Amino acid sequence: MIVVWYYVANPRSFTSCYSCWCFPANFRLRCSSTAIVFEPTMGTSCASCIRFLMIIFNIVFTVIGLVLLGAGLYFHFSSFGFRGMENHNFLAYTFILIITVGALSVVLGTLGCCGSYHYSRCLLGFYFALLLIIFAAEIAVGVAGFVYRDQAQQLVHSTLKAGVEDIKLHRGEIRWMDTIQLMFQCCGYDNQLDYGVLHYVPNTCCPNQQCSIGNSIFPYFPGCKGKIDSIMHNYFVMCILFVSIAFVELIGLIFSMTLCCAVRGREHEGYYRAVHA
Repeated sequence: MIVVWYYVANPRSFTSCYSCWCFPANFRLRCSSTAIVFEPTMGTSCASCIRFLMIIFNIVFTVIGLVLLGAGLYFHFSSFGFRGMENHNFLAYTFILIITVGALSVVLGTLGCCGSYHYSRCLLGFYFALLLIIFAAEIAVGVAGFVYRDQAQQLVHSTLKAGVEDIKLHRGEIRWMDTIQLMFQCCGYDNQLDYGVLHYVPNTCCPNQQCSIGNSIFPYFPGCKGKIDSIMHNYFVMCILFVSIAFVELIGLIFSMTLCCAVRGREHEGYYRAVHA
């Protein structure tokens, strides 16, 4: 980062200071006996750098939103996905949340790109407000998740137990628990013996063949309870992920507000006026 300060020797004539993260090729710098004078224009000032970064940032944000939206819709509606999930509110709400987050990300990214490209204060202001609401909501969810982590773990355990019973009741059908077992490479609640009444384990425990309970070779033999608990207990990784997302959103807030203010100055002045000593 290159920071250049504007300073006048006479304190009474002190006007302001300027800083810039990058200098375009035609950025002019003029020196006088009393001050360093900047003469940037809107197209070549730091606003152009921020505008470019905002467009790239929101394109990435939109792509991530499309991935989340597609994955959420696939698992929610596909025949292989989570059949029978409607009886388990925890999983149903989880995938509805993923779909909602994906849709919001697409809308937010589109607003950011259009607002930055067209120098629209209206779109940039709406983008800032929406991103601020999402940022505050994520902080609230993070705090609530930490405070109620034990209750959340108990809810996950009860849902997994219900999933094992669901497979027992619907023999031969692909259920939502099958998808859980494939995703986390696990089998049953504690282990494969949870399916003892069936005398075989689901194909999702042994994808290549229908294994019997007596078979001692299980590619995915660990229970789903232990696998998911290990993920939930890895607070360090989860905190890094959460802080990283919050930091990226904070950068988006700063960039959008800075660009919005620059656009406001452009509307009043047409470009950035030169500061004369």
